[in-house]
Amino acid sequence: MHLPFLGALPLADTGRQTAAKDKWFWVAAVGIALCAGFWGLNAAGFWGRDEGRYAEIAREMVDSGDWVTPHLLAVKYFEKPPLLYWLTALSFKAFGLSSFAGRLPAVLSTLLALIAVGYLGLRFAGSAVGATVVLVLSTSMLFWGLGRALVTDMVLTGWYTVALVSLFFAFEEERPRAGRWMVLFGVSTALAVLAKGVIGIVLPVGTGVLCALSYRRLPAASWRATAVALVAFLAVALPWFVMVSARNSEFLHYFVVDQHFQRFTGGTNEHQKAWWFFPAVLTGGLLPWTGALFVRGRKKENHPPGDEGSERVGRLRRYLWLWAGVVVLFFSASGCKLAPYVLPAFPALALLIALNLAGESSESGAAGRRRAGWVAAVFWTLFAVAVMAYTRKQADLPAARVMPLAWSMVAVSLAAAVAFAGWSLRRAPLPWILLPGATAAVVWLALNGVAASLEDELGNRTVGLETAKQMQPGDLTALYRCHEPGFVYYTRQRPILFEVKNELEFGMEQQSMGDWYREGDAAFVALMRGPARVFCFTDAEQYEGAKKRYSPLYPVAFSLKRVVFSNRPAPTAAEGARP
Repeated sequence: MHLPFLGALPLADTGRQTAAKDKWFWVAAVGIALCAGFWGLNAAGFWGRDEGRYAEIAREMVDSGDWVTPHLLAVKYFEKPPLLYWLTALSFKAFGLSSFAGRLPAVLSTLLALIAVGYLGLRFAGSAVGATVVLVLSTSMLFWGLGRALVTDMVLTGWYTVALVSLFFAFEEERPRAGRWMVLFGVSTALAVLAKGVIGIVLPVGTGVLCALSYRRLPAASWRATAVALVAFLAVALPWFVMVSARNSEFLHYFVVDQHFQRFTGGTNEHQKAWWFFPAVLTGGLLPWTGALFVRGRKKENHPPGDEGSERVGRLRRYLWLWAGVVVLFFSASGCKLAPYVLPAFPALALLIALNLAGESSESGAAGRRRAGWVAAVFWTLFAVAVMAYTRKQADLPAARVMPLAWSMVAVSLAAAVAFAGWSLRRAPLPWILLPGATAAVVWLALNGVAASLEDELGNRTVGLETAKQMQPGDLTALYRCHEPGFVYYTRQRPILFEVKNELEFGMEQQSMGDWYREGDAAFVALMRGPARVFCFTDAEQYEGAKKRYSPLYPVAFSLKRVVFSNRPAPTAAEGARP
């Protein structure tokens, strides 16, 4: 194989003469990955505060034309670098405002990670391993879920994966190809920095230092190539930081000290978890493939002692454990822990699983498949039980709609359990892994369909669009003691913030809010008595409190836990629309 930029790279021994069956194995694995990523992407609106936040920042970026200083609800917002906002805003400009357009950057970042780690598996361990890692990673529970969500972590993971793959080849290749990999490492780490901050360079460089100690040498790249990589990194990463700091003198201290140092040391007291939190996340997030992670059989005749292929795969294994270990240990030491933080470790662990499933020998492959199959079968069975148990406890959800959905989830989950159990029992060729892999994708997509069907009760899109439908020129919107940017995304109008600060507090201190921020019962009564019709978004509990402070209030739209109310009834048909 020859790449114009990277040059020719010797094939792994196992992939030197790729059989036709491996080609369709690749086609099927890629097809499953594409379906898992794109199917039903527009079925539901933006979920939760994270998706709503990033969608609204990108929408405001398109409306304002300010691509340097991010704003959330017209307030400066410096918690994250801008790469996700830029990509989402460009997607909105290209495809319009939609869930598909908003989530497209995350899906493309997922594909970027799959391409990078699939290429690494293909070149260093053979065609079967490359196809297997694409299948495993794209159908792992947490990677699949976050790969379809508008969050910064998947954009970081895409470029982080490219960086770590480039770093490995920079150590393994000779000049001049090693230098080209170093340049790619510099560019990809810069984009990782623009995706999530300084961890985009700290963790890859830390991994490189440990790798150099393991290899007992530096990468084979020339000093000139290394200098070009450094210049490329600075050219990509630095301009935005310079421009945003020039326009906002408060940015650098807040971004570096508050959002990085204090979060890492636990100074913010946010999201503190036990030391075992991330190992638990990895164990659950890699399902249904977790069982194959720690299985290896004895090496057989495929790779005699001293064989170059065996040594190459051994170096790859050590590097993958180093890659994942740096990510997990770094964030485990942090005082702030959230499940998506360890997402950059998933490609490395998925490739380790693929090595075990494909196997350096028939024995290791069979052992990996047996363990993975039975663990997955048990998981899917328990998953089916959990679905029914959870559904029966949700008294607020309409049973006539929920129970058929729940039984559908149970059916596909049990089908997946049977598929994985049958796969583990058969001594079938490796490509038969496509059957349980496809059933895993079907379960996750069915889960997405269930969530979409319950959006009226659980999401913000329905109440937001209903509010926008009723609004007329001169009407106002407000967030009443409930911070939910997703509602604002659907109404497309800057809201009055009533006792809402949360993550906006720092930005609000840097600018004059005027009447856009209000607090206190007197201010609420004055707002309700004012000349404008006001649509207030809040949760059910705060709505009950609002009714005690002012009456009458007129409900406009409901979901299970959210309410939109107004101080005026809707105009009657006889009144007509206001001019």
